Amino acid sequence: MTVTNGKDSPSPVPVLVFDTFHKSFAPFLPKTSDITWIPVDHDNAEPLDPAQSDLASQSRIFIPPFKVPGRDLFVDVEKLLQKRKSVELLVAPSAGIEHFAFPGLTSRVRVTISQVNSIAIAEYVLSALLRHAKRHHVYSEPGSEEWWERGRKAVHEELDGKRIFVLGLGGIGLEVAKRAAAFGLDVVGSKRKVQGVPLPPFVNKIYSADEWTSNTELLSTIDYLVLAAPASSSTENIVNHDLLSKLKKGAYIINIARGPLVDETALIEHIESGHISGAALDVFREEPLATTSPLFKYHPHPIFLTPHQSWSNNRIRERLQTYVRENIRRFTEGAELVGEVPREPSPAGKDAKF
Repeated sequence: MTVTNGKDSPSPVPVLVFDTFHKSFAPFLPKTSDITWIPVDHDNAEPLDPAQSDLASQSRIFIPPFKVPGRDLFVDVEKLLQKRKSVELLVAPSAGIEHFAFPGLTSRVRVTISQVNSIAIAEYVLSALLRHAKRHHVYSEPGSEEWWERGRKAVHEELDGKRIFVLGLGGIGLEVAKRAAAFGLDVVGSKRKVQGVPLPPFVNKIYSADEWTSNTELLSTIDYLVLAAPASSSTENIVNHDLLSKLKKGAYIINIARGPLVDETALIEHIESGHISGAALDVFREEPLATTSPLFKYHPHPIFLTPHQSWSNNRIRERLQTYVRENIRRFTEGAELVGEVPREPSPAGKDAKF
């Protein structure tokens, strides 16, 4: 994985990265002789080491950061691309790009998203399913004197035969579906584009993004609704009063996607009414979740809260390094990229960014 210099001898691939990300997440970036990391300033996209100026002007790859406190990454990334016009690929270490993807980004450059946490997040979903079905909240309530009798009255449910709907059958959603099918659940879900998409052996049906929310018959059969879709204008508040009211009575919601997909007020109201049995939420509209949030009133049951931690796993460093290095290699060799985001049409007219 090298580029050639003017003398046809292999040279390391120069890759741009913001200096703050390079400092904080250096252990997660592959340290190999075939990659030269070029930390650049947020404000002017200039390399911190002036000796790397020529390399910076040649770099075709940029690694955008996770969220950076005090920085507007929409502005920072756009400024970098305006200055570094040689950049053609952004290899995002995150599972989403909504924290830096200004309008027109994916029409200007290619972007990949990380799927290194897919297994960990899918296992989190399975743990939430089991926690709900096996009534774990009953056994964790305080009171040793009543614990035995209270626990003996709990009626567990089997997951086998239940219907689970996975919103967003991408990398994470497919891992969820695979594990849910192994537990005997009837797995259905949605994908933005359905035409020409092969049906995985562990998914019984795929609905289009525009079709499922208005399918009253389908919604009335869903026992578990898992949100694994990116945040966008089309998914914001997709779990709202109207959709919740159409779900099967007793349905359970699991959100490991992004907070804005759920109208939290509507969710609370439907749980209080008894129509929705509960939820497991790992992401929230505002993060960190304020201590004054009304959601805490319902934690740990019927709403189980975790602090955006479903991705956590002991193999993240190894997998992230492999993902970054593999996509750099594939890009330089002209091969298919891992986790590439669909391209947008090129912007035109007064709204064009480039």
